[in-house]
Amino acid sequence: MTKVKSELYGSRKTFLGELKNSSKNLWILNPFNSKKYSKELFYFLESNDEKEIINIEKDFKKVIVIFKENDTWLVNRKKIMTNKELKNYILTLTETDFKSDSQQGSKFSSNFSSFFREEMGQGFNLTNIDFYLYDKKIVIEEKSFFKDGEEKGGLYYGQFKILNSLLETNKDIKIYLVCSNNGKNFKYTNINEQKPTFFEDEKTKYMIFKLKNLNEKIGKDLNFDKQLLKSLIQDNYVNI
Repeated sequence: MTKVKSELYGSRKTFLGELKNSSKNLWILNPFNSKKYSKELFYFLESNDEKEIINIEKDFKKVIVIFKENDTWLVNRKKIMTNKELKNYILTLTETDFKSDSQQGSKFSSNFSSFFREEMGQGFNLTNIDFYLYDKKIVIEEKSFFKDGEEKGGLYYGQFKILNSLLETNKDIKIYLVCSNNGKNFKYTNINEQKPTFFEDEKTKYMIFKLKNLNEKIGKDLNFDKQLLKSLIQDNYVNI
């Protein structure tokens, strides 16, 4: 049984800045210990922004909209739940037995991230999408370079499994892994098109991707350039 991991990366700053027509609040859950849904994905949107909600609901029909107000959760815009009620709601929804375990969320993590680490116990993989460009159906995951050099980028194994399942169930979504060590030296890969290699150290499992320079063409109308994905995201990028 996989134990709950502590929050280590909640303070990581984005090197892409803010993107218009995008969401950073989409969460994907895999209840791998479920009696019935161990291979299924569940989608949560942690937001009270109506434009964002409407656009995410177009692509993820069964997304569950959540937002914490004071000490309670507003679920799907109308239902108010306590932490205990939300916990039981998710356990029932995913048909998962509760296995006690917890870690303290960091002061930088979102309310939903902290809730999940502190309340939901073992049996789940949960990942936050760094950017979902809902006008283009593009996921962007930004990472630092993998430790073996600047030509490789890594995803945690559990995160990779979720993203791979996302691709299997949403054929029109593209996922890009973008790496930088200083906000200037950018490399990328399209994970739709590459088979990664497996790597494991004493603490963590990774899936490792080979990276390309950002100025290479990645499709008919999608290419990176020196101005931080300008060709890819076009009018999405705020600070060009």
